[in-house]
Amino acid sequence: MGFGMRTFLTGISSKDPFYQETMVVEVTTRSQSVATLIGADLIHSLSHLSHEDTWKLLASHAFNLVNPTEHPMLAQIGQKIVKKCNGLPLAAKALGSLLRTKDVGEWEGICYSRIWELPTDKCSILPALRLSYSHLPSHLKRCFTYCSI
Repeated sequence: MGFGMRTFLTGISSKDPFYQETMVVEVTTRSQSVATLIGADLIHSLSHLSHEDTWKLLASHAFNLVNPTEHPMLAQIGQKIVKKCNGLPLAAKALGSLLRTKDVGEWEGICYSRIWELPTDKCSILPALRLSYSHLPSHLKRCFTYCSI
């Protein structure tokens, strides 16, 4: 976590008597240290989704209103992709949305992408989100970059 983020989080965690009764700040994070840093009063840790629930979430975005059994080849590849999501809802939703407009070859390309093999200790970006970003059209990548400033 960078200095700027640490300063921001410390600022929102300071106790201001004026706001003591009325201020509620909800912070979502994958890092327990962020919750500790801001002095959270209540920490609720979520568990990962089951394989079945992850599949339902991915399929609901990938197939929209179509039953996945109507596309058995895509469903088979999708089940392999679900394993790589590790029960993370954000990964399942992002990949499902990405896959919606793709053909079988592109589903396989995403399933067997080398991005899944990159070490995650060097980069905090989930492989699923990296894949989703890498498949954006160039004008949306620029927009995404601009919005993140």
